[in-house]
Amino acid sequence: QEQIEMVSNYERLRMAFEELGPTFIKLGQILSTRPDLVPLDMVQELTKLQDNVPPFSFAEVRTIIEQELQEALDPMTFEEVEHVLGEIRDYLVSEGRLAPLLVLARRVRDLYDRPSPSWDSRRKEAVARVLFTFADLRTLRRMVQNVPAETHTLPPEIVAILDLACHDPLSLCADVLALERSPSARMLTRQLMEHYGTGRFDWIRERYEQSHGDVASDLLRVMSRLPGERNEVFFALQASNPDTAAQDEALHHLEKMP
Repeated sequence: QEQIEMVSNYERLRMAFEELGPTFIKLGQILSTRPDLVPLDMVQELTKLQDNVPPFSFAEVRTIIEQELQEALDPMTFEEVEHVLGEIRDYLVSEGRLAPLLVLARRVRDLYDRPSPSWDSRRKEAVARVLFTFADLRTLRRMVQNVPAETHTLPPEIVAILDLACHDPLSLCADVLALERSPSARMLTRQLMEHYGTGRFDWIRERYEQSHGDVASDLLRVMSRLPGERNEVFFALQASNPDTAAQDEALHHLEKMP
C-alpha cells in the first residue's frame, strides 16, 4: 500500500500504458515528444517508454485513438482512453492553449454524435463524461482566468467550446460570474452572457433580482447591452435600488442614454 501511494500520477499513467499494450505504449511515446501539449513532468515520465521516437503531430495522436477505437481486431473501449483525454484537456486548459483545446473538443464531440458500436455499448455515456467537462464550471473559470488580462476581446474558441459541450451556456456563465473575482475574467464572462443572452432578458433579470453587489451590477450591465431588449423603465427604477453597486450601474447606464 505504501509503495502504491509513493507512485506519482504520471508514473501510474506510464504503468497503465505498459499494461494496456502496444497501442497505448505508442500513444505514450507520441505524447512524450509533445511538451507543447502535456506537462513536462508527464513528458519526462513517458520518455521511459522509448529510446528514440521521431516527432509526431497532434493529428497522429487523434488518429491512433480513433483507429484503435474503431478498427482494431481486439478493440478497446472509450473508457480505456478516457483518462488520457482528461489529462490532455486539463493541461491545455491550465496553459490557456485554446486552439488545440477546441480541436480536442471537436474530436470528442464527433465521437459523441456517432452511435456506440456493439462492442462498446457504454461509449456514449463515457464520451459524454469527457465532453461535458470541457464546459463545466471549473473549466470555464480556468479558461477565462487564463486569458491575458490585457486581452479585452472574448476569444472565439471559448464560445465554440461552449457551443460543443454545454447545454445551457448562459446559466453556466451566470454561475461563473457569481464566483469569479478577477476583473478581466468577469469582463470576459459578461461578454459571454451578452453573446448568449439575446432573447433571455427575463431570465437574466430574474437572476439579477436574486443577486447583490458586483454580481448584480454586472448582470445589470449585461442587460443594458442586449440588442433590442432595453427596458428603460426598469433601468430607471434600478437607480433607486438600495444596493449601491446596482444603483451606480443603473445611473451610469441612464447617463449614457441620448
